[in-house]
Amino acid sequence: MSTAILRSFEVAAESGFGSIDSTTGQPDVSGLTFYGAEFERASLSVFGGESELVDDGTAVLGPGGLPPEVSASYTPTGERVRRQVGEITVQMRIKGWGAGNSAIPDANSMPQSLLWASGATRVDSGGAALTPSAMGTNNGVVDFGAPPGLDVGEAVAAVIDGCMVVNRVVTVAGNTATFSHYWPRALTGSDSIQRGLNFIVGRGSSTAATGASVSVRGTSLDAQFVATGCRWSSISITNENGFLLAEFTLQCAIILTDINVASFTPTSAARIASPTAVLRGVALYRTDGDTGVIGGGAGPISLGATKVPFELDGLSLTFENTLVPVGVGCPAIGMANMEVADTSVSMEYTSRETANADELDLLNRVCRGITIAGAPLNDGATSLNGFGVCIPAASLSADANVTAEDDGLLQQTRSYQMRDYVGDSLGQGTLRNVVVYYGGT
Repeated sequence: MSTAILRSFEVAAESGFGSIDSTTGQPDVSGLTFYGAEFERASLSVFGGESELVDDGTAVLGPGGLPPEVSASYTPTGERVRRQVGEITVQMRIKGWGAGNSAIPDANSMPQSLLWASGATRVDSGGAALTPSAMGTNNGVVDFGAPPGLDVGEAVAAVIDGCMVVNRVVTVAGNTATFSHYWPRALTGSDSIQRGLNFIVGRGSSTAATGASVSVRGTSLDAQFVATGCRWSSISITNENGFLLAEFTLQCAIILTDINVASFTPTSAARIASPTAVLRGVALYRTDGDTGVIGGGAGPISLGATKVPFELDGLSLTFENTLVPVGVGCPAIGMANMEVADTSVSMEYTSRETANADELDLLNRVCRGITIAGAPLNDGATSLNGFGVCIPAASLSADANVTAEDDGLLQQTRSYQMRDYVGDSLGQGTLRNVVVYYGGT
């Protein structure tokens, strides 16, 4: 295995998996539009893995036999084509679209958006801002005075008294929408609920539930590369001094290295005019739990009466896709696609505000809804910023009663895992499990 540290990183959405030219049968990215990505660090790991070796059992007079056949394709001129496989890891600061960048047409074309969509379902709501008209029966029900056009399961964001809050739509009926947890207070006409991009994970094995695969190209100190047929296998989100960083790991169907330098001009990163999402001025909410596994004919997790934000000292989120190559495809990449066979989402956060509200959750198999935001929503120029994650059915994967001492203060670490969720009560046709929110359209 060889690894290269990358100096430039560009992403393009593919029109067909692997970007295979129908004439040559080889990857061809000349018709794709690449966008330069802002990134902290990135690496390309080539696993070697030439095309599959097949023993040639032809009888010979002497010992040793014949060399194995290599299931590699040919170029139009009859040359054998190497097939290198591997993975790319890239770390980026999480940013919404904000004021964007003139080199990128919209939030759907942001490199981070393209990467997320390669292994999840992307839904663009149009970025509208909705104004509440009145509250319903409680602070979890909002009357907009007209049909809001919200989707069941959609994640939205708002700034309430200086604190960014992400919420999830449970039901929509006429002019009203019911949300997964109470807003911090009764909303008024001076408040604004912002729609944005939603990335939905945990939709099963159909590739129709994911966006386009991506091609990635870049340079290291002494080489150039293009990787096609890429989808993310894991995304790790961590908190570094309050800033949220995302590390994407992409599985690549084929990697072409040592590209002719004369035909390869790296694209400078398009700097998105949006601040990095931070964990300051945000709230983490946990809904009241339902006893028992959320599944079968069960309803959505109950609203409950109290939605107190928990003090948050540390946070990590991990999304993992099990990718399975399917079909034969062309010989150059040896597959027709990579499907998402399974998805897991885990979350761990540390708090010095020890609590006993969930001390029996592990024992009783309780699931809770969890939402966490990354501020700011409005940077003074636009409200198309921010980040958030909604996990509608999360259960503890370790005992939360274990405490540790940190600087003389007790702290607890809670580890949660995404569980089966039957969908919102009216959302069987638009079933959504974990939803990730990005500001933008």
